[in-house]
Amino acid sequence: MLDFNIYLHLELFLLFSEYIDDDSPILKPDIKDEDHHDRLRFFGLSLCNLTNSLIAIRTLLEGGLDLQAKQVFRSYIEYSDISIASLESASFYLNYIRMAEGEKEANEVWWKYTRPAAIEKILKKIFLNFGNDGLFWEMIQSIRKPSYELYSDYTHGHFLANTLSAFSRSNESDLFRPTITGSITYGMTDTLDRSIAYSHLFVKHAMIILVKDHHLPFEKFGENGKNFVVFYKMMEVIWPIMIEKLNMFGENDSPNN
Repeated sequence: MLDFNIYLHLELFLLFSEYIDDDSPILKPDIKDEDHHDRLRFFGLSLCNLTNSLIAIRTLLEGGLDLQAKQVFRSYIEYSDISIASLESASFYLNYIRMAEGEKEANEVWWKYTRPAAIEKILKKIFLNFGNDGLFWEMIQSIRKPSYELYSDYTHGHFLANTLSAFSRSNESDLFRPTITGSITYGMTDTLDRSIAYSHLFVKHAMIILVKDHHLPFEKFGENGKNFVVFYKMMEVIWPIMIEKLNMFGENDSPNN
């Protein structure tokens, strides 16, 4: 399922990356904001990084490097948040790019727009605008918030996270063993589950914004576009089954447990 989501990220990048020049046949002429094309280009760059992050998570988990996989996934959440906000909000994007102007601007942008509390307000407004009585926001937050908070401990070197990551179990009853050079551990399932769930929701919501607000008609992408939609809808069929099986909301690998 993680490979499936990697494919969707890659395919989405390939689908619209070649169509975001100024003379693109799929861009609607009634979109007036001058930064529209720039935001689509930036989203393509974000897709490049997000795809690579998922590949890195897969590689790290296969190598038994769960701590490092958690750190990359925590970064994936942050990058995907910024890409969604930039795709949906011209105001956010214009402020975000000011980070390149210098340290003072970067600090100001972080404090006002990209720090966790600030970007959460921006994302909430975006997802509530989707309608559905807040269902989209509820879905994204049910995975985003606990994962962001939990994996921040691993990213920022919480004492217990730092210590316990060096020792782990291969199953619930096993003794703690050193993870040096990599070890397949009991807690890795949670990392994989969260990565699958959140990366799927990212593609789902990005698709809604691209069609709803950027008016990208996927029939203009030809056969490749049709193939993408077929694969996307396949995941919609699998999704309820996956949610039922995944224990993604547990805190079983929290350093505080």
